[in-house]
Amino acid sequence: MEKEIVKLAAQRRSDDDLENIKNALNQRNLTKSSFIENSEADLEFHLAIAKASHNSIFTIYYKSLSLIYLYFRSPKIKINKYGRKNDLSIAYRTF
Repeated sequence: MEKEIVKLAAQRRSDDDLENIKNALNQRNLTKSSFIENSEADLEFHLAIAKASHNSIFTIYYKSLSLIYLYFRSPKIKINKYGRKNDLSIAYRTF
């Protein structure tokens, strides 16, 4: 699926999309701190590519997978007893 997203992004991207991808890649390469920050930067990079495909299904798909990935991979992400996010704010910012 990722190959298709990249293929469409290469075909459909605008100059602004390309700039967003470059910025996200630069930020990803500069981020060297915590797991959460590294994951967020990596997800922003991949999301920029999905957005450049100009296919809303791919963008929504990638956002959903990103949220699930962060939820299960980070020990800091928890849902409190009321079902509300405690540390999911970074995942929700991509939406």
